[in-house]
This record gives sequence, C-alpha cells and structure tokens, in this order.
Amino acid sequence: MSKEKPNDPKVEYLEELRDEAYILFDKKKFSEAIAIFNKILDIKLNDLDALFHLGIIYTDLKEFDKASKKFELILEQESENIGALNNLGYIHMKKDDFDKAIEIIKKIIDIDPSYVGAWNNLGTIYYEKKEYKQAIDNYNKVLELDSSYEGALYNIGLCYFEQEQYLEAINYFKRAIDINPNYLFALDYLTSSYERLGNFEEAIKFYEQIIDLNPNNLKWWLFLGDCYLKIKKPEEALKKYEKALELNSKSIRAIFSIGNAYFDMNQFDEAINFYKKSLDLDPEHVKAWNNLGNAYLGKDDTQKALECFHKSIDLEPNYAYGWVNIGLIYKNQNELDKALKYFKKAIDIEPEDILTLYDISNIYMNKKEFSYAKQGYKKILDLDSKEYTAWNNIGYMYLQKNDLDNAIQNFIKSVEINPDYKYAWYNLGISYQNMKRYKDSIKNYKKAINLDPNYLGALDNLGVVYYNIEEYDKAIESYNRAIEINPNSPEILNDLGNIYIKKEKVEKAIEYYKKALEIDPEYKYTLYNLGLIYQKQNQLDDALNYFKKAIDIDPEYLVALNNIGIIYYKKEEYEKAAEYHNKALKIDPNYKIAINNLGNIYRNKEQYEKAIEYYNKALEIDEKYTYPLYNLALISKKKKDYEEAINYLDNIIDIDPNHIDALWHLGNIYQIKEEYDKTIEYYNKVIELEPNDIETWNDLGIIYDKKNQDKKAIEQYKKAIELDPNYKNAWYNLGLMYKKTKEYDKAVEFFNKVIDLDPNYKFAWHNIGYIFKEKKKYKKAIEYFKKTLEIDEKDINTWWQLGNTYQINQEYDLAIEQYKKVVELDPYDADSWNDLGIIYDKKNQDEIAIEHYRKAIKIDPNYKFAWYNLGLIYYKNEKFNKAIEYNKKALEIDPNYVNSLLKMGDIYRKKEKYDKAIKYYEKCLKIDVNNVDIYICLGIVFENLRKFPKAIEYLKKAVDINPNDALAVNNLGWYLAKANKLDEAQNTCEKSLEIDPENAYTWHTLGYIHKKKGNYKEALRYYQKAIDLRKNDFRYNRDIGINYFFLEDYNKSVDYLNSAKELRNSDGKTWYYLACNAIKLDKIENALNFLKKAFELKNKLKSKAKDDPIFNKIKGKNEFQEIFM
Repeated sequence: MSKEKPNDPKVEYLEELRDEAYILFDKKKFSEAIAIFNKILDIKLNDLDALFHLGIIYTDLKEFDKASKKFELILEQESENIGALNNLGYIHMKKDDFDKAIEIIKKIIDIDPSYVGAWNNLGTIYYEKKEYKQAIDNYNKVLELDSSYEGALYNIGLCYFEQEQYLEAINYFKRAIDINPNYLFALDYLTSSYERLGNFEEAIKFYEQIIDLNPNNLKWWLFLGDCYLKIKKPEEALKKYEKALELNSKSIRAIFSIGNAYFDMNQFDEAINFYKKSLDLDPEHVKAWNNLGNAYLGKDDTQKALECFHKSIDLEPNYAYGWVNIGLIYKNQNELDKALKYFKKAIDIEPEDILTLYDISNIYMNKKEFSYAKQGYKKILDLDSKEYTAWNNIGYMYLQKNDLDNAIQNFIKSVEINPDYKYAWYNLGISYQNMKRYKDSIKNYKKAINLDPNYLGALDNLGVVYYNIEEYDKAIESYNRAIEINPNSPEILNDLGNIYIKKEKVEKAIEYYKKALEIDPEYKYTLYNLGLIYQKQNQLDDALNYFKKAIDIDPEYLVALNNIGIIYYKKEEYEKAAEYHNKALKIDPNYKIAINNLGNIYRNKEQYEKAIEYYNKALEIDEKYTYPLYNLALISKKKKDYEEAINYLDNIIDIDPNHIDALWHLGNIYQIKEEYDKTIEYYNKVIELEPNDIETWNDLGIIYDKKNQDKKAIEQYKKAIELDPNYKNAWYNLGLMYKKTKEYDKAVEFFNKVIDLDPNYKFAWHNIGYIFKEKKKYKKAIEYFKKTLEIDEKDINTWWQLGNTYQINQEYDLAIEQYKKVVELDPYDADSWNDLGIIYDKKNQDEIAIEHYRKAIKIDPNYKFAWYNLGLIYYKNEKFNKAIEYNKKALEIDPNYVNSLLKMGDIYRKKEKYDKAIKYYEKCLKIDVNNVDIYICLGIVFENLRKFPKAIEYLKKAVDINPNDALAVNNLGWYLAKANKLDEAQNTCEKSLEIDPENAYTWHTLGYIHKKKGNYKEALRYYQKAIDLRKNDFRYNRDIGINYFFLEDYNKSVDYLNSAKELRNSDGKTWYYLACNAIKLDKIENALNFLKKAFELKNKLKSKAKDDPIFNKIKGKNEFQEIFM
C-alpha cells in the first residue's frame, strides 16, 4: 500500500498568496497584486502563473517592456506556451512592431491551428496595419473554426467600414448583433454605417435599440436627435435633445442642439435663447456664435448677424461657415467684391465646399468674368459630376461666347442629371435657336414651358423660333400667351409686329409697333424696326427719321448707325456712308469693331500692310481684343513667320483660354515645328472645347503615333470614327496602328473599311498586302500589291514590297524583276540596288551581287548596309580578311552598327581568336543589351572554349529576354547537357520543342542527353526524329551511328557512319567509330586504316584509343603501335 503524502506548509502558503493576488488582480489593484506575485516568485523562482499574471498587469499598465520580459521568461521554460505567445504578440502589435507580432501569432497557429484567439489577433494586427483584405481573411478563418464568434463578425464589419464599403459592413455588424443583441460596439458602428449612407431612418431604429440597452447615456440621445434633424423632423429631434438635457442639465451639446431644433422650426427667438445659454457655458463655442448669427438673420437683423459671424471667425479663423455667412450677407447687399473676399477665404479653408464654389462662380458670372466663373464650376464638377446647375452655368457661358456645341453639351448633361430643371431646357432652346436648329429649339422650349406654364422667357423665345421658321400663326399664339402673362411688355408687342411684317401685313405690324411705343416711346428697337419698314418700302427719308430717332435715344446704337450708312450707300452718297461709319468712331473713338472691320476689308483685298495697320490700331485701343490678334496671326502664318504667329496666338489664349481657332492653329504650328508635346497640349484643348471635331481627334492620333504611344493613338482614331463612321482617314490610321502593334486581323478589317469607303485608296491596298506578307501568305500579299499598282503604277514602295515578297518566297527571278522596276523609276535608290545584291547572293551569283552592292555604295558611300553585305559574301567564302575590311568600313560609318560588330565577332570566332570575338560581342551588348543573338554567339564561343558554366550563363540571359526563342532554349539545353546537368538539360529541350516541334537540333540534343544517361534505345528515338527532319546533316548521321554501336547493332552503325563520312569526310570521330565497328566485325585491317585516318584528322583521339578496351585485341600488333608514331 502507498502512504499518503503529508501536507507541505510551503505549498499551502503559496496557494494562500496566489488566492490573495487573484483577488487583487480581479479588482485591478495592480500595485498590490504585483507585490504579492513577486513574493510568489521569491518563494518559487519562475512560477509560470505569477509570471503570466505579472505580464498581464504590466500590459494593462502599458509597461510593455516589463510585460515582455515576464512572457519571455515563461517561454524560456515552455516555448509553446500559447498564452504567453499570444500576449507577447499583442504587446508587439501595441508597439507597432507588426512584423514581429505576426511572426509570434503565426507560431501559435503552427502549435495549434484551431486556436481561435490567434487567428483573431492576426486579423487585428492586419487591421491595425490597414491591410484589410488580409485582416478579413484571418477573421474568416476564425469563423470557420467558430461560426458564432461575434467579435470576428464585428471586426470584419470594421474592415469594410474603414474601406467605406458600408453595405458590407452593415451585413457583418448585423450578424454580430444576431448572435449578441446587446453588442453595443456593433450597434454603434451599425448606426454610423447607416448615417454614412444617408439612411437616417434605419440609423434611428438602431439608436433606439442602443438606448433601450443604455438609457442613461447622453450621447445616444444626442445622436438620435441629430438623425431626426437630418430627416427634417425637428419636433422629434427636440424631444430627444430635451431628454439628453434631463440627463445632464449642463450639457452644452444638448443646449446647442435644442437651439438647432428651434431654428429648424423657424422659432428664432427660442433658438437665440438656447444659443445664448450655450455661450454662457462656453463663450468660445464657435458654432453657437455662427448659428446665433443665422438666427438673427432669420429675424432680418443683419447687423447683429454680422457681429455674431465675425465673432465666430475671431475665435476660430479657420471656421469656414463664418466666412461664408458674412459673404452671403454682402452678396445679398450686392457688395460683390466684399462677398468674394469672404467666400475665397472660406474656400481656402474648405476647398471642396460646393455651395461656396457656386457663390464665387455665380458672382464672377454676374460680373461677366467668365474664365474665372468657369474655373469655379469645373472645380464643382471635379468634386461632384452630378451637379446639374454647374453644367448649366458652364453651358450658359459657352452660350454667351457663341460656342454653341459646347454650350449644348453642357446643357444636355444638366438635364440628363435633372430632367425637371427648366433653365437648362430653356438654355438648350436658345442654343439650338442660335444654331438655327429650330425643331430642337422648339422641343426644348416646350419642355421648359411644360415644367412652368408661366415661363415668360420660354414663351417669348418660342415665338421667336416660330417666327424664324415662318410658322407665324404658332408664333402669334405663343406671343399672345406671353401677353396674357405680361400685357405691358413692349418687347413682346415689338416681336408681334415683326411677325406681321413677315406675314406681309405691314399695317398690322405698324399697329403693334405703335402700341409698343405707346407703352415706351423710347423703345429703340421698335423705332429701329419702323425704320426698317420704311427702308424696305424705299421711303429712305422716313427710314432715316426713325433710325435717327433711335440714335437720339441711344447715340451709340451702332446697328442703327450701320443702317444709316447702308441707306446712304443706297442713295449713292458714299462719303456720307463713310461719314456714318466714321461717326461711330467719333462717338466712340475706341470703337474697335469698326476699326477691325476696316482691317478685314484690306486683308480681303490682300493689302496686308494696310490691314496690319488697322489691326494694330484696334489693339492699341484694346490689347485684349482677340479678333485683330487672330487676323494678324493668320497673316504671319501665311508668311511662314511661325514665331510671330505663335506670339499672336499666345496672346489670344492669355485673353481667352477657350479660343478654339487660336488653340488649333497653335497645335498645327507646333506640329509643323515637330514639337509634339505642345501639339498634343493644344489639340486636347481644342477637343475639350469641341468634342465632335473629328479632324482634331485624327490629328491627335497622328501625333501620338509619331511619339510611339500606340494605345493613345488608337484611342484618338476610334473617337474620330465614333463621331463620323465614314471618315476614312481615321479608319486608315487606325489600321496603321493595329498593323504597328501586329494585331493584323484588326488592321486588315480597318483597311478593308477604307476600301469600302474609297476603292481607289491605294495605301489601304498596299498595307493589306504588307500584312499578308508578314503573315507569310505570300500569294495574297502579291495580289494586294498588284492591286495597288493598278491604282498607281509608279508607286515605288509597292514595287519594292512586291519584290521583297517574291524574295522571301524564294522566287528570286520575279523578285529581281520588281526591284529592277524600282531602280528604273529611281536609279538612285541605293536600297533597291542593295536588295538586288542580296538576291544575287541568295542565287550564289556572288560577282553579280558584289556589282550591285558596289552600285549602292557609289550612290551613297556611307550606305553601311551595302558594305556589310559585301562583307557577308566574303565571310561566306571564308575570306575573312576581306570580310573584316568591309565590316570595318561599315563601322567607320556607324561605330554602333550591331550587325557588323556581331559579324566581326563571328569572324574572329571562326578564326578561333576567341578573345577578339568576345570583345566584339561585348561591345554589341553595350549597344543592345536585349539582343538574343549576341548572347547565343557568346554561348558558342564559351562552348568552343569548353567553359560550359559561362556558356550556360549567357544562354540563360538570352532565354530571360525571349523565352520563346527556340535556338536560345535549345542551345541552353545543349550546354547543360555538356555540363552533365542532364535532367535540367532534358527539361529545357522539351520546352524548346513546345516552341518549335520541328527543330531537328533539339531532337538531336535530347538524343545526346539520353545517350549520356545510358538510355541508348530512348536516345535512338530522338536521333531518328532529328534525321527525319534533316537527313543530310553529317553530325546526326554520325551520332545515330555511334548510338547503334552502343546498342551492338554494328551493321546499322556502319551504315550511318558511312553516310556521315560521305557528308563530311573530315570528321575524326566518324572514322574512330568506324574503326570500333570494324573491331567488333573482326575487320582488323579496316580498323587500323580507320584509326590512322581518325588520328590524322584529330590527334587527340590517340589518347582515347590507347585507353579504349575495344582495341585490346590489336594493341599488341606492330601495326597498331606504328599508327601512334
């Protein structure tokens, strides 16, 4: 039997201390708890429980270093203590050492993948790092482990909330609340999410749920009141604010909010009372001063309102509302400059305040400072593209400048956003009216009238439109409706008179004109119209009488002065006609229009110096008058004085940034000067003002093409086509771009579209031919080139392309025929003489080729391509010194000509002067670091030097540059095989076959790899495939012969080795293995003869033969010994 262990007093004491410490810990009496836990540690060194609680206490006290030490002591004893790790991760997170925290938490997960707390903490760390996707992934892991973990749902909601994805956030907060209906944090953020979405009704529901849980919390009552205020229920809001005030009678926020509720109820005295109460408690309550000002404004006490607003900005200079409210007072008092000052200060503080931007822009529009107004409205639209009033106002400014297309575009945008906005419909009516698109004008005026049947302006203008389209009865009907609204309008009576003139009821017209004059005897327009009647009736003196009356009323009524001039012209009193034109200038010596028009007269007569004199005189009067500046620019451009033209046009743009003609001419001049960035800048400005200008869209495409910005160029051409589907230039240019990006099917589609529009558009035929050539469909290419030549038989480029196509298709005689046509049309075309040389070279007619290359050089001694091609002929014939001479000549012309540098490397490689070869190849790399051929050549050099690691290094670079270059991939496989990296070599070669399954070299390399692995039967399969592809390659025949030797099929081995010998008699290895086969076939004499031949060709084979056991049976023979001497 076992004996019961007696009680240990030390243990009992420890437990008593521990119980006491726990009580203090739970009561958060941390200093006392620390003392007792330390006592425990004095008794029991490294007590895990004491260390853990001390770590928790120090963490709560934010003494993180002390806490860390305690947890680290635990981990020294138990490296997988999850509690210690978890708290240590938390400490690192609080210290913003997120990477360390993540490392620790992931360690917990490695220990226990089902530990929910670790996944949750990992999510929280990513949340703190603002890496919300990672955070959500980890919280979802929590939910996989515990679907009822409300905290994880809440945390996912927070992640979506921070990303402003409020609907997603709401979903997760609600799921958390479904689990725990009393989850206050989730309820809090749920209400905030609804508020952010503007769904205050839903927010109210959940605020009420929160208040049910916590009815004595002031802030929830205030938030609930705010929501009622947002939905314009101030009475309900007041009740909630009063409840908050019951909870805290000194709450400034509650008192202030009650003031707001009374203000929204238009009970301004009560509002003032509560705002003052809040100011009694906090005299520096800026919003209270501001709202007190608004309350005084509600009582029309402007002075007191101003005092309050000024007090708000004195207390807080960056309080935008105070500045705005002062600005509004001055605006209402028509003190616009003062108002602007305050509004601008507000915008400095709150740059995105749309209402204030409207105030500023509207003031500028009223002052007719349109450029400033437009800037303001555009800022508004940058902030909110749905601001229909801003679109309308921008349209109105375009309308004032008679830029009708842009005006319409903006008005349409306005009504798309708000179909009930009558002013935009009205302005659309005016715009279409000015464009003489009267049906559209009528439709839009009627829409405005349908929205407001008493819209006098729309009725009046509708009458004008019907007048213009000669639907006079409808015009009268519209004016009569207007007269019913305003019977004493001389304007409408005058318009009715105009209609009766058109109906040829002159007496009726005069009746209405006289009625207008009864209402306003000095209504100059009616006087003017009566003058027109008498002028038309050729009662010129009576007409003069009315025009002069109009001038008596308005001496600056220039239309009347102009008509007086016309009358005197009709009376053949030319001096008097000039007198009245000059009288206009005497009335206003600075009457720039008359001066400019005089300049125009002289410009049209091509008397440029006289015209310039008048334009300059107009500019002396008004240096910002754009008409003479523009006319001066046109004169300078015509004279090709581009800098002077630019100067004039720049001056116009300084004055009117939206002067579309000036902008276009600037772009065009910079295009002529090849300053493309500036061209783009100005063409873009043209398009901004005139989005339907297809020519400028096309011009932009051309410029982007010149800058090699293909995607941008295509976009511009497509826009031009969208605007006019029959605009062939854009279709053609679009085809060119897709041709350039090698999207040939699309290019052909677009070129065919051009041909549909214009069957004689030769460039489209030519380019389709070029594409078929690139796609190796040579018959089709030839067909299209011939069609091009039917349209223009002297098109040199097409003759050349036709020749080049025949050349590529190896129809050399036909190619020569076409190239000869080129040099017949242009005997000095060095390119074509050079191309003829290339073809004769292909036909192995070297002398004729040299003759043509020399003709090209005679035409252009600096034609490097012909020098290079001369070098190629000599290289081909292994006349390396001559090849060097001609390539050096090419390099004198262009020291960076890569082809010649590469060929120099090849020559020295052939001459086995590898250092020089490497030097040239490396020089190539400095010029073109991404040229795969250079790396391939360097690989060959290092292969020849048996430096396979270096060869592999260069080929890997080649493959990195172009993974689809079959030669590079294959060579890499070969060098890996030579370096005995057989598996990697095999994988590489298999990739090469994916690129080019017909590459015999790769099949051969795979055979070599399997042979080296000892898989002779498998090697045979690959060698055979190589030979099937290239039967006359001596190496392939040799290597399959060697492979048959190792398979002990000596007769087949001999057959293939003999084939290799016939193809190349100078390969020592072939003779060597013929000797090996002869031994196996007991043909000793043949073996000795074959060995002797092998040694003559390759002396190194002697050492191989001495050690080769195949020759053991003849090594004792004198004949064998003799061939080694």
